[in-house]
Amino acid sequence: MLKNELNNLKSIIKERYPNAKFENGLSRKDIKLFETEKKLKIPQDLFDFYHWHNGVKMSEFYYIPSLNEAYEISKQHPLPFLYKSRLAEFQPSSEEEIDRFLQSPNENIAWFPLLVDKSKVKTYMNSRVEMPLNSVPSFYNYDENLTIFFFNSLHDILELLKLNMTNDASEMGLKGKFKKFLSDVNSLLNSL
Repeated sequence: MLKNELNNLKSIIKERYPNAKFENGLSRKDIKLFETEKKLKIPQDLFDFYHWHNGVKMSEFYYIPSLNEAYEISKQHPLPFLYKSRLAEFQPSSEEEIDRFLQSPNENIAWFPLLVDKSKVKTYMNSRVEMPLNSVPSFYNYDENLTIFFFNSLHDILELLKLNMTNDASEMGLKGKFKKFLSDVNSLLNSL
């Protein structure tokens, strides 16, 4: 199913941005090596995403960053809230690792910006974060120049990307649809 979604997205990008540059996907071996070097586990959907293409440049200001760039961006902007996983979900090998994990919980959660939009005065990023649904914020304004939207599902980000690229609606129309999308997500979260 994800393969179909990604192929559909590629068709939409090519139609909307004929000069888009699709980087070759990473081999599964390269992604595993990245996980080992960075000491993190990439969610399966992102594993498949970076295997599909390791970045897409649609324009100078609108792009899907590579895995390395996404990681570097996430390190520059730690998650904006405290979250401590249940220790049962964390398998430390020493007491030192437990202490480090509990003292810096934000650094132990990987998030990946999957779309960067610098085309306006402010930079916007749609990001995938691996957390329980009730812990995921809708968005966070880091400063007057950067807002990051967080999603627990790659599917939601792909749907939003497709919506943005297939509509020639005005910016206000897109903002309205995006607000409705966020409202739907928040309603779902509140109902859980």
